[in-house]
Formats: sequence, structure tokens, C-alpha cells
Amino acid sequence: MSRSSSDLIRSLLPKLLDQYKLDGNKLGKRDPGDETDPTRIITQSYDTQNRWIGRAIDADGEGTPEHIDRMAYDGDQIVLKFSSNTGEDVVPNELSHRYL
Repeated sequence: MSRSSSDLIRSLLPKLLDQYKLDGNKLGKRDPGDETDPTRIITQSYDTQNRWIGRAIDADGEGTPEHIDRMAYDGDQIVLKFSSNTGEDVVPNELSHRYL
């Protein structure tokens, strides 16, 4: 590979890869080449036993989640997953997955 080809690949690589920023329990996706606010924010929630109990996805980065998941456990196993695509927090009748 010539020197100019490797320089070209290095210059294009950041534009081709997804860029993420982790801030506490929030994972933000940035547009390639853009160092401003993330375009997508995923907030993870954990209980006091460090079990994953929820996720909120803000698809446009404006601060309001469009999708919310909540998990219910039996011991250390996830047995139920509740989902909402309305931006409202989930309610028990929004069961989306049952794990055996």
C-alpha cells in the first residue's frame, strides 16, 4: 500500500466508524466528524445488586426517550421485559418478552 493510500484510509476511518461517548450510565452516539452533542443517547439503569433493570433510548438526542425497556428478575435471571415506544414509562400491561 502506498503512503498516500494509507493516509487516505486514516483520514476516512473516523468518518466510517460510529463514535460513542460514555458518561456515567449514558452512552451517546455521535455523528462522524461531529464533536458536538450526541445524536443518540442510551441510558442504562441498574439496581442495588448491579443487575440491569432498564434502558431508555433517545433516538434523536433531544433529551426525551422514545423507547423504554424495564426488566423484572427472578433471582439473578431476567424473566420479564416490559417495553414502551411512546416515550412514557412502561406499565405492567406492556409485557414484550417472557423468558423461561
